Amino acid sequence: MSIHRYGFVDYDLTAFLLSHVRPGSTVVDVGAHIGYYTMLASALVGPAGKVWSFEPTPSTLSVLRRNVDRLPNALVVPAAVWSKREELVFHDHGLGYSAYNSAFRARLPDAVRERVPSVPFTVDAVSLDEHVRAEGIDVDFVKIDAESAEAHVLEGMRDLLARRRPVISLEVGDLDVPGAPSSRELVDTLMTAGYEPWELRRGTPVPHRPRTHYVYQNLLFAPAGQWHADNTRRPDHHA
Repeated sequence: MSIHRYGFVDYDLTAFLLSHVRPGSTVVDVGAHIGYYTMLASALVGPAGKVWSFEPTPSTLSVLRRNVDRLPNALVVPAAVWSKREELVFHDHGLGYSAYNSAFRARLPDAVRERVPSVPFTVDAVSLDEHVRAEGIDVDFVKIDAESAEAHVLEGMRDLLARRRPVISLEVGDLDVPGAPSSRELVDTLMTAGYEPWELRRGTPVPHRPRTHYVYQNLLFAPAGQWHADNTRRPDHHA
C-alpha cells in the first residue's frame, strides 16, 4: 500500500539509504520480504557492490526472486537469519500479512491476529557470522527487520560486530511478544558492542537517547566515534 500510494516504504530509512549508501558497498538485507530495500540497495551500490538478501517464507520468496532475478549484484538466500544454523518453525499469515511471518507470535493487534491465517512451516536458519565467513564478505551496512528475532540475529553476528563493524539499521517496537526481549535490551546489546544509537529525522541521523519503551521505528547504530552530530560519516568503506 505504501509503495502504491507514495512510491516508497518508510520515508526516513529510504531517504537515509539514498543519501548515504555509495557505489561499491556491500549491503545485507535481513528480512527482505518482497525486496523493496534489496532493489533500492542494488541500485545504490552499483555493479561494483553487492546485496545479500535473506528471506525464509516460500510464498514471499517467490515474489522476491521475481523482483531480484534481473539484478546481477543482488543474491537471494532462502533462509532465516538466526543465532546459529538450525531448522525453525515459522508461521505464514498469507501474502497480505506476510510482513508479519515469524518464528514468534505475529506483531499484530489481537483482533487482527485472530482473523488472519497462521500456517506453520519449517525453514532453514543461518547466522550472519557463518554466512560471512563462508562467502568471504566485507559487510558495510546491515538492515535488520526480523519480526521479533532481532536478538537472535545480533547473537549470530557477534564476530561481524566486533571485526568488520558495519552500520546497522534495526527495527524496534515493543508489542510484548512472548519470548522476545524488549527493544531497550536490543539497544543495550549494540551499545555494549561499542555502537552508538542514532534516530532518523527526515532521513538525517541524530543522536538517540535510549528509552525504556519503544513504538515502531528504525534506529541506526554506528561504531562509537564514527559519526558526529553535525557531520555524520557515510556507512560504507568509501567514506
